[in-house]
This record gives sequence, structure tokens and C-alpha cells, in this order.
Amino acid sequence: MAVRDKIFVPEITKMASDGLNVYEIMEKLSLRKWKVYEICRDYNIILQTKEINLEKARVQTSCSFCNCSIDVIKSVKKFNNYCSEDCKEKFKSANIKGFPSQFPFEGYTWVNKFFQKKMQRWNVIITGPGKKALGMLYSRYLMSVKLGRLIDRKIHVDHINGDPLDDRIENLQLLQGSENQKKYFIQNNITVKKIDLVCSFCNNNFLKNLRDYKAKEGITKNFYCSTICYHSSLKGVSTKK
Repeated sequence: MAVRDKIFVPEITKMASDGLNVYEIMEKLSLRKWKVYEICRDYNIILQTKEINLEKARVQTSCSFCNCSIDVIKSVKKFNNYCSEDCKEKFKSANIKGFPSQFPFEGYTWVNKFFQKKMQRWNVIITGPGKKALGMLYSRYLMSVKLGRLIDRKIHVDHINGDPLDDRIENLQLLQGSENQKKYFIQNNITVKKIDLVCSFCNNNFLKNLRDYKAKEGITKNFYCSTICYHSSLKGVSTKK
């Protein structure tokens, strides 16, 4: 033991006699655990071991499957942590599950299904010899296999009941991006703020999304109720009969 560590011996001896455990001594003296044990071993200092306060050694993390917040002991924290045995089994079964690829993914031989914690979605990676790996949502893969064709990126695969983890084929449908957004707003009771404006061409009142209005407010002062009015204004067509 280094000579400079001897200055901690009286303090550790007094704290040990007062019944403090190793974690409390580490916190008060800003020492590492192995250093406290080394000093106690060299000077025959007996530490309190019956009641160890593990709360000071706990850290916050998230479940690797459902992403909920959990407390774990710092010394046993792992790369994957789970809030329950159920989440642990679901995570492991999902990440080892693989199956042969189907039409229309010719040339690809294997599909690996896994759960992506950040997106909270089931994903797949499709691999094959001499092929670049494809990554996509599991719901999009199922719909592509059902239809027998690749789905355009502009088309969304929507879950009818609103549960993104329910990838049953009867729960999936194809929607345009705007239709999927409207459905999401209705299911989650999200209201879009609108502003009352006057069309710069036909002088009729109309409603426009407040977000779109603020985005164009500093660029132009002319707003139109429809694309017909917009193109008519460019051509210089008059509204007078």
C-alpha cells in the first residue's frame, strides 16, 4: 500500500467502528471500492457487512424490450436489461427467430426478425449471397409477401387497430401518407390549429393550417384557397365576369 494512503486509515477505522459499510465510506472519502478493501486488509479493519445499502449503488436504465424505466444494481448492469422474465423471453425469442425469404424477394435466402427498441417496432433484415442486405419494418415485409410485389416507399403500411406491435396480416392495410396522418390524428385526439384567411385571388374565406401559414408568412403575402386560384393568379386571369 502506498504511503499516501495511510492518511485514510484513522478515518476508515472510525467510520468502521461507527457501523458504516463500504459504500458509505467510498462516498465520504471519494475512494474506490478496491482501495477501501486494501486498506482494511492491511490494517485489520473490520467493515460492517450485514446491512449493505445497495441503493447508493443503483443506476437508472431502460428495459431492452418494452423500454420502461427500471433500477438495476450498478455492478450487475448488462448490455440488455429487462423489467420482467416475460420481457426477457420475448426479446430473446424475437432476436433469434429467422426464416427463409419468400416471393417477391428473389435472390434473398434468409429473413432475421428483431425488435428495435428505439422505434418500438418489429423489423427484419433480409440477406442473401452476393446481395446487399435489406432492412424494413416487419409489417411492410408481410404485406409485400401477401401482394407479391414490393411496396412503393410513398405508401404506408398502417395498423388498423392502432397497435404498431400487432403485425397480423388482417390488421394491416395500405394508406397514402396524408391518409395515415389523418387517421393518427383522429385516433390520438390531436387537433390541428387552423387560421382564417382571405384568398388573394377570389377573395373567399378559407382555413389553412397554422403551421403552414407561419412557414410561408415571411416568404409571401399571397395565400390561395386552392391550386386553381394559385395557377389562375399566375396566368393573370381575372375573377370579374
